[in-house]
Amino acid sequence: MKVLLLAAGRSTRLWPISDKNFLKFLGKPLILHQIESIQKNLNPAEVIVVGGAHNMEALKNLESNITIIEQENLEEGMAGALLSSEKAIGSEPFLVVSSNDIVDENCHKLIKNFVQKNNAGSALVGFKVSKYFPGGYLTVENDQITSIVEKPGEGNQPSDLVNIVVHFHRHPEKLFQALKETSSDQDDRYEVALDSLFKQNIVYRALEFNGFWQPIKYPWHILRATDYFLSTIKKSVSKKAKIAKTAVIQGDVVIADDVRIFDNAVVQGPAYLGPGSVVATGALVRNSMLGERCVAGYGTEIARSYLA
Repeated sequence: MKVLLLAAGRSTRLWPISDKNFLKFLGKPLILHQIESIQKNLNPAEVIVVGGAHNMEALKNLESNITIIEQENLEEGMAGALLSSEKAIGSEPFLVVSSNDIVDENCHKLIKNFVQKNNAGSALVGFKVSKYFPGGYLTVENDQITSIVEKPGEGNQPSDLVNIVVHFHRHPEKLFQALKETSSDQDDRYEVALDSLFKQNIVYRALEFNGFWQPIKYPWHILRATDYFLSTIKKSVSKKAKIAKTAVIQGDVVIADDVRIFDNAVVQGPAYLGPGSVVATGALVRNSMLGERCVAGYGTEIARSYLA
């Protein structure tokens, strides 16, 4: 199985952040977290990252064993990303994931278990919701997906499964053919192509997922992503950090190289202090992530925050 990681989006809703793929969590770009999680939990034959002209150079600078493809026309959305990758995918079953949809390892295990069932067909992961979410919903009949209903409005949901971009295609040639035969005036050519496959009775299963999922579309989504990444850390203090004897470090806190923590400062975990950051005298940092060379000033409190 190959994995296609879609990273060509221009992050227009995240202004002033220019590219969400390179938001740093625990000192590492989000895109690298995604790649490493895929490689660890799915053991794919190849990870193929689709980028655009705006981030190709940065993607090529990643220290990771991946194939990088440029999507030339970003207006074609997901359909354009897939068609740009047709030659690299070939006839091998593949998984499509979004670079800015953060899921925990249970989602990857769900997919891995399904893929190992050779006769199970293709699958889309549906996130189980308890209240209305303005996204696409999976309609399922007899354990088979029959349609994706986009933003049906509260009270009109066909199911409690929201479509998230974790899609396994066992027969790529059928998908690529459908994409070539499909046209749309909107940015939904991929979904229209899928719908045509559903109508041909090509089997797509719905995989119910109720673990952690957070798409990053708007700036405030970064805070929930921060909470998730902080929940994964264990206490670690660099020998290159300088910590005053009267400073207090409590709980799971990661302190990177060249961090300075002054007298009577308090750091309550979970927290991350990036390289060169400073926690000044009497300051309090809790449930927060401070990036490289950030400063918690004298007598201040930083709580439930993300600083880059």
